[in-house]
Amino acid sequence: MASATSTYYDGTQLDVPPHLLGEIQQIYPARARVADIEGSVTLSLLIDEHGKVNKVNVLDAQPPGYFENAALDMLRSQRFTPALLHSQPVKSRWRTIVRYRLQS
Repeated sequence: MASATSTYYDGTQLDVPPHLLGEIQQIYPARARVADIEGSVTLSLLIDEHGKVNKVNVLDAQPPGYFENAALDMLRSQRFTPALLHSQPVKSRWRTIVRYRLQS
């Protein structure tokens, strides 16, 4: 069905969105920790019909230059349950925000 196409469906088109499998081990960048900086990165992921991340792009980072590489590295290797459309696994676009907060 649709999974044979190159179309990546967004959340408004899906019956069931992709879901992250397992826990993410977030690594706080040393440079940001030493500078006592918190921030966030907004990412866009392309996830195939098997739940594998095909591509990750940074859409925004606040502050820029501290957290982008850590967020990209963290999500590139993650696995997801595939999104479903009409009960069939399909490729999907997933947007997420990764927040970096220092522990008190």
